[in-house]
Amino acid sequence: MMNEQQWTEQGRRAREEIRSLSFMIGTWVGHGHYYGKKVTGHLDVKAILDGSWIEANETILEESDGSPLTDRTFYRFDSESDALQVMQLFEHAHMSTHTVEMTTDGFRWITGPGSPQLHFRKTKDGITYTIQSVEEDAPRVQMSYMRT
Repeated sequence: MMNEQQWTEQGRRAREEIRSLSFMIGTWVGHGHYYGKKVTGHLDVKAILDGSWIEANETILEESDGSPLTDRTFYRFDSESDALQVMQLFEHAHMSTHTVEMTTDGFRWITGPGSPQLHFRKTKDGITYTIQSVEEDAPRVQMSYMRT
């Protein structure tokens, strides 16, 4: 069981580490493509609880028929693994958990060999993310977001 000093230190460290993702906090609108279909998106990102978690809610609408795709993503610092982690929840009761690695222009989810790679990049006007497998010539998903 943690004593009060350990508890306080864990919270301080978690908030310090999660700050590297704070550039995403805000409300965003975007466009792009999702598995060959043109889409628009809405992304709402906020710090939650004591600021040691970041929650991102994304809704993507297919332009052709307006069908929504929704996911909820939680970022946190895991003191046991000494790393940022992401937990993504989306339709059909799917959940994935990955380690997050900071890059020079944003971050990526470490998804494992052969799995699609997800990269978030800060841009001059906002943020962009892509999902692409190593063997693919182009991203299967690409979204560009600007603050509202």
